[in-house]
Order: sequence, then structure tokens, then C-alpha cells
Amino acid sequence: DYMGFSSAWGYWISAWLGNVGYFVLLFSTLGYFFPIFGEGNTPIAIGCASLLLWAVHFLVLRGIKEAAFINQVTTVAKVVP
Repeated sequence: DYMGFSSAWGYWISAWLGNVGYFVLLFSTLGYFFPIFGEGNTPIAIGCASLLLWAVHFLVLRGIKEAAFINQVTTVAKVVP
């Protein structure tokens, strides 16, 4: 039981910190072009990051085809630069 708890807790913490880091970086980059986002830590940037995260969550809940499409878009976004 302890190992399962530690594994789940560690995964949850890493996913949480990874999402926070990713969205701060994303909105910090957007802040270069749109000053309202600042360095990615303004209330507007936090609200938009939360909306984006919930939108992805609900798209994944819709099914495997939508999740696969999100993964394809993400992969292209990583490879192109």
C-alpha cells in the first residue's frame, strides 16, 4: 500500500508541477507579444492557463479520437520549431 501511495503521490506532484511550469513558460512567451500576460504570472495569464488546461481536460474526456488529435497537434508543435 505504501509503495502505491508513494507512486501515485509522486506522479500527481510531477504532473502538477509540470503543468504549472509549462503554462508559465507558454504565457511568459506570449507576454513578449501581448504585454497583458506579463511574465506568465499575472492574474490574466493564470486565468487563461487554467481555462486552457480545463479545455484540454474536457477534450480528452470526450474520447480517444480527440485525445489522439491533441497529441498529434502537440507533436507537430514540438517538432516544427
